Amino acid sequence: MNDINDFIVIGAGPTSIAALQGLPNGLRITALTGVASSEPSISFKPHPKIASVAKATGEQPGLRHPYSFNSKINSQLADTASVGGLANYWGQQFLRYRENDPWPREFFETYSTYCEACSEIEGLFSVDMGETQLKLNNLPATFQLATPRLVSGVAAAQSNGLTAMRLAFERLAFQREIEVLPAIATRLSKIKNGIQVELADGSTLNAKAVLMCAGVISSLRIAMNSDPDIAAVKLKDHAPTMLYVADLGGKLNLFKAKQSNHFNALTIEEVSDSQTQLFASCYKLSNASVGLILASANLPMILNNIQMPRIFDLIRPIQVWTKATAIQYMIERQARLATWIGRHVDDEDPAFNSLKAWLSNIGSIVHQSATLPGYGFHYHAGEVQVGNAFQPLSIYLDAQFDGRVTVMDASRLTAIGTRPHTLTAMATAMHCTRSL
Repeated sequence: MNDINDFIVIGAGPTSIAALQGLPNGLRITALTGVASSEPSISFKPHPKIASVAKATGEQPGLRHPYSFNSKINSQLADTASVGGLANYWGQQFLRYRENDPWPREFFETYSTYCEACSEIEGLFSVDMGETQLKLNNLPATFQLATPRLVSGVAAAQSNGLTAMRLAFERLAFQREIEVLPAIATRLSKIKNGIQVELADGSTLNAKAVLMCAGVISSLRIAMNSDPDIAAVKLKDHAPTMLYVADLGGKLNLFKAKQSNHFNALTIEEVSDSQTQLFASCYKLSNASVGLILASANLPMILNNIQMPRIFDLIRPIQVWTKATAIQYMIERQARLATWIGRHVDDEDPAFNSLKAWLSNIGSIVHQSATLPGYGFHYHAGEVQVGNAFQPLSIYLDAQFDGRVTVMDASRLTAIGTRPHTLTAMATAMHCTRSL
C-alpha cells in the first residue's frame, strides 16, 4: 500500500467528480471514499430528510464524526461519508451564479470562462431544466417564479434521481481506472517528494500530491489532525428561514403553475441588477413521503414509501435564503465542540421582508422558524487558526505541504451567493485541477 500514487483524491462527492474530470488520463490515482468509518453513535441525529432517505434505501446515513454544539441545540456538524455526498439526499440543484453574484472571480478570468466550466460539468448529468413562470398574484416586479433545476441522472442514464452523483463518481472512476478504497483519511504528513495519508485503520498511502475533495468539515478535521498548532477552525454556511404559509382561500396558487414532481416543487427568486438577492424553495407536501414528515416532527419513520395526502398542500413550507442568512461556525481543538456565530435579524433583511409581505397579503403565515445550526448544508469558506490569526484552509495547506495538497471542495469558495453553490464548487474544482 506504500507504492507512490500520482494523486490521492480524498472524498467521493460532487467536487471529487469534478476533480477527476479535470485530471488527464494515464495517471495513477487512488480515491478514498470514507465509507468504511464506524457506525454513528446513538447520540447522532441526522437531518430528518437524511434519516428518511437512508431508511427508504436501507442504508446507514452517510454522515460520521459529529461535532455537537455547546448549547442545547439538537443538531450537529458532521463529515460526509457517502459516495455521492449530500446529493444522495437532496434533489441537487444545478444553478449558475448570475453575473453580479459572487462567482469565483479569483479562479476564473471572466464570467464566460466560469460559465464554460459550468457547462462541462452539466454535460456529465441530465438535468430537469427550470422554467421561468408568469408572475402570479401581484408578485413584486423583481421576483421570479421557476421550477427548480434539479439533477435527475447522469448523461447516459437519465432517471437515477438521488443516486446520480454516486453513479457519476463510479463511472468516472471506472473510465479512468482509478483505485477506489472505502478507507477514511485521518491525517497528512510530508515525505520525501510527496505526501503520506494516514488511514483510520493505521495503514498509509503515499502520493506525489493530494486533492482534498472531502467536504468542508472533513477537510478541516483532517487539517486539524495533521497539525497540533491549529487551535480552531471555522466555516461558513447559510441558516435559511422556513415559512409555513396557509392557503385556505386558494389565493396563493403557487402550485397551480407548472411545477416539478419533486418535493422541491417551485423556486422564488428576487433578482435585481443581475444579482440574486433572495432564493426560496417552495415545497409540496403531497410529493413528500409520510416518513419524511414524521421524521421532521421527531416521530417514528413509518409508512416511508407512502406519499402525503393532497389535503396537506393547504400548508406550503417555503425555505428562504438571503444575503443576511449567512452564518459562521467554529470548532475549537480543546473543546471539540462546535459553536455558531451570528444569525440574521429579520428586521434588517429587506429581501426577506418583501417576500414575507407578499405572502402575508395572499395567504397566512402560520409559523416561522430558523434552520438549526449545521442543517443549512451550504458549507463553504473553511479557515484554520494558527497562532492568533485565521487563514483560508486552501492557503494554509498549500504552504504547509509545499503545494502538494490542494483543496478542491467548497472550502475554497470564500463567498457564495444565495443560489445553491454545488455547480459553482464543481466548476471551480475542475478548473483548478487543470491548472495544477
